[in-house]
Amino acid sequence: MKKRKNILKKATVLLIVITLSLSALIAAGSSIDTKTTMNINRSGNTLVADSLNNRVLEVDSSGTPIWTYVMGLNQPMDVERLSNGNTLICDTWNDRIIEVDSSGTIVWSLSAGLLRVFDAEELANGNILITDNNHHRVLEYDPVAGITVWQKTGLANPTDSERLSNGNTLITDCGNNRIIEVNNAGSIVWSYSTGLNHPTDAERLSNGNTLIAGNNNNNVIEVNNAGSIVWSYSTGMDHPHDAERLSNGNTLIADVNNNRIIEVDSSGSLVWTFAGGLYWPFDAERIDNQPPGAPTITGEINGESGTLYVYTFKAIDPDGDDVKYHIDWDDGTTETSEFEPSGTDVKYTQIYNAQGTYTIKAYAEDTNGLTGPEGTLTVTMPRSKNAVNQAFNLLLKILQQNFPRLIKLFNL
Repeated sequence: MKKRKNILKKATVLLIVITLSLSALIAAGSSIDTKTTMNINRSGNTLVADSLNNRVLEVDSSGTPIWTYVMGLNQPMDVERLSNGNTLICDTWNDRIIEVDSSGTIVWSLSAGLLRVFDAEELANGNILITDNNHHRVLEYDPVAGITVWQKTGLANPTDSERLSNGNTLITDCGNNRIIEVNNAGSIVWSYSTGLNHPTDAERLSNGNTLIAGNNNNNVIEVNNAGSIVWSYSTGMDHPHDAERLSNGNTLIADVNNNRIIEVDSSGSLVWTFAGGLYWPFDAERIDNQPPGAPTITGEINGESGTLYVYTFKAIDPDGDDVKYHIDWDDGTTETSEFEPSGTDVKYTQIYNAQGTYTIKAYAEDTNGLTGPEGTLTVTMPRSKNAVNQAFNLLLKILQQNFPRLIKLFNL
């Protein structure tokens, strides 16, 4: 017993010395910095399908291009940033849809049976809604099964489609000069055509109204369910092809023949413009901030109570924002990390002092305050550790809490 007490005493003294020494080192101005990647906050940027320049580009609020894709494109007419951070492109005159990652690598494509694809969007179920212009149809395609699971035919050169929250589909039936909403059986349940001349885009708004880009009308209009125009913008327009109502209430417009993208507020004032050498930009999408994904949690799941273990947390933010982790150890204690680059392994130590089963929970928060879903890991601590190791591990835990970057330094 006396020998055991002496070992415990020596271990305690040693760790206190280490702690005090490191404290003095850091107080003297030394620091341990393991953040080596630079974060680019992509929320608020704008994606543009610059058709006759055969490119897709992403620009920030100052109009500076931060990402461009040009490989083999032939008049792309639609672009969308996916939830996984990749980009979906309608390579229209190549009669294909491609998904590319941030490095420009094509990770998925579809061309069979398509002719002049004007629009494609990812649905909540993972399928792709495709506007197949020269085949005069809109179809829903399952990329996993490789089959068409729904389609609406009998259209005339449709240019846009979107799946509504009620399960219906809103279609811009350009050649028939109308906007239609069809149910799953393909029946028309709502339509608008008054005065339209080759409309090219329609979007159902959160207030139930519909925003329409009237290409040959040289305007953008908002109509209510009864078909009354409640807002419009036409100043200087020359064949606008796409319009999107932004989260701030403004409207983003692809003004094709003026070779520009503009943002106007509800009063019609111009608040942002991007030209940047554009040549017939057919589509523009503002990248809104998206929440980080659920963290993965890895570490010991069958251990000994009283023992210090290292757990690793990692979450991906689709906008590339830095993230911090809110951790609940399920033993009455919680921790919050510092902000770290998206996709970085963040390591924390934990000691469970009592035997039992615990569920570690964690969620990530980005630099804009948006939080993502929770990740979990269930661990079991069926055995006990001896008192010497318990004390040693407890002091290591205290050290890590006061100097969290030490975990990274020593790769614990």
